[in-house]
Amino acid sequence: MNNYHPFLKHQVIVDSIKILSFRIHDRFPKSSLKEHAFNFVQFSKDFDVKLDDSKKWSKLFMIWKGILILITSIFSVVLLYLLIVGLNVSTLHDKLPVFDACFNMSFIFFGSFYFLFTVDRWYSRKKISELLIELKNYIHVADMHQINKDPNHFHDEYIRAENSPIKNLTKFELKRYLDDTQEFISLSSKLSCLILDKFKDDQEIISRVNEVELLCNGISSKIWQKIIILNSIDE
Repeated sequence: MNNYHPFLKHQVIVDSIKILSFRIHDRFPKSSLKEHAFNFVQFSKDFDVKLDDSKKWSKLFMIWKGILILITSIFSVVLLYLLIVGLNVSTLHDKLPVFDACFNMSFIFFGSFYFLFTVDRWYSRKKISELLIELKNYIHVADMHQINKDPNHFHDEYIRAENSPIKNLTKFELKRYLDDTQEFISLSSKLSCLILDKFKDDQEIISRVNEVELLCNGISSKIWQKIIILNSIDE
């Protein structure tokens, strides 16, 4: 039970991607999927660093928010003092414009600081979006590598057209190729889920991670259909 991992861990995913890349290298040393897999290993290693980078300013932003709260409180008290106590007004009719000006100034002031309060969330979302876009590129390229692998080549009735994909793999090799690609897609999905551990309360980021999950599920479903067709064909 010492090796049990109740949660996704970055290093475990990276190790799985490494093993997959070496497996692809051993089986398909001349394929472009091999190069793509090794590039993905490096990306997966840097994934955790880039993820931490999206939150590296969080403590500084917290200090900044505290300073803003202090400045806002002092400004409100001083403004109230200058507009009410500091002015020589005695009647309620004279004080009403003063209260109105005080309210308007405070509203503008607090509105401006509300924007500054959301800068940290905007920064995190920007970094996560860039990271997920890069991950999607790896997923789409992996899909491109298998998209022309047609299991129908192994049908006896299959007749190759002029622009049909070239059959350069045996039935067993094609099945292994599709399995490896599907595993690549699955590990990509697991990598994206690491984001959820650090942004559990941000619904927008959760939604973007879900988009990656849907993308991976769609591609895996297409690959699985090819594997089913391949298994149904007799040698």
